Amino acid sequence: MSAFSQSVRRATMLRQSFVGADGVRMARCAGCDTLIGRMTASGGWVKLAAFDFDHVDEQAHGGGHDERNCQALCSGPDSCHAKKTADFVALNAKADAQAGRTGQYARRMARKARGERPLIQSRNAFKEIR
Repeated sequence: MSAFSQSVRRATMLRQSFVGADGVRMARCAGCDTLIGRMTASGGWVKLAAFDFDHVDEQAHGGGHDERNCQALCSGPDSCHAKKTADFVALNAKADAQAGRTGQYARRMARKARGERPLIQSRNAFKEIR
């Protein structure tokens, strides 16, 4: 099930399409220009290659479900959608590490917020206990 409405998906396919030499409208992947769909005479779309509708600006960063934020990307193991997702995950992991939301520092702060004692106490803390 797509997060985008049918009207948004249809508008995205039209935006990413062109009229071929035979007069038939064809849609391309937004990343690599692979042909992903062909418009039928009734206005529907025939899938030529596997593709997914994707958020241009990720939902996690405030991207909505509107037409301007929707794109069709080819899908599969080495596809544009897989590469975009991998880049997004790597970028977020790096940002979390730089902000101190991962690793030992983050675990220490979480224990402190829960009111738990540190796992390893410093020598100064040990002297205060005696």
